[in-house]
Amino acid sequence: LIVVLIVQLGFGEQGAGLIDPSSEAIIGSILWGVVLCSPHAALGLGLAATSTNLSKDVSNYPPFWAVCMIMGAESILYLVATYRVDRQALISLQPGRGDIVPQEE
Repeated sequence: LIVVLIVQLGFGEQGAGLIDPSSEAIIGSILWGVVLCSPHAALGLGLAATSTNLSKDVSNYPPFWAVCMIMGAESILYLVATYRVDRQALISLQPGRGDIVPQEE
């Protein structure tokens, strides 16, 4: 829906006539897009959902359980990506040949 809104706004103030969303639908779809694309925004909206009741002002405000599931999925995704990047950056150790002799004093 966000892509459709961007395309529609690209045609000027009247839009392309694809859809006629209300201001609540626009704000709700922007909030969902922000939650899906930014872990920090998901955390901020999750905290806002616990302390305020924004769903009375925006009809399709992301519910707290959905924000928690998205944050959990993003955490797993970033953990796997970080592990793979770190694994590529490390050099594997070659097994020793046993030729290292301790020095005597």
